[in-house]
Amino acid sequence: MGKTDGFYERELRIPGKASFVLFSGGKKRDQLAAASEEGLNDSHKIQRSVLRPALFSLLEGGPQQQSKGKKHRREIEGWVEQSARDFTEAWTHDYFDWLWRTLEHEDEEQARIEWLTTLKEKALAVLENAITRLPKRQGRRYRAQVKARGLFFGSLYKQFPEFKEQRYAKQSA
Repeated sequence: MGKTDGFYERELRIPGKASFVLFSGGKKRDQLAAASEEGLNDSHKIQRSVLRPALFSLLEGGPQQQSKGKKHRREIEGWVEQSARDFTEAWTHDYFDWLWRTLEHEDEEQARIEWLTTLKEKALAVLENAITRLPKRQGRRYRAQVKARGLFFGSLYKQFPEFKEQRYAKQSA
């Protein structure tokens, strides 16, 4: 921490209603701030607890236990970090549009589910891209893919029970 990777600039379009809420203060602004913080925390949690473990599993060939070689682990860490940056780049384009839409939602939980679904789709796309793009152990390719996907969805359902409830609701309908 404490080190920057350079200067970044991004222009944001702030709709009229959001602009009013941002600069007027009050309860709506506090709700927007809470939604903003929760959205960022969710993206970090999916990256740290869902995507990264699945990527490590994929690159290690679906091992029974984690590898112990430091050099091998550093190499894998580099590939995982690149995929994590791809994930961050993917969700940052949708973040503020989602945040402004939370002002129009009656149900805060539904707005969060919308964001979580977006994050899940982006993370899964990064994982699928990694499966085709990153180096793999040829003899363990199928096992690595199955284990990585299983770890992805298992971690997702553990960290975000909302998805498990959605899945069962769709199956019973």
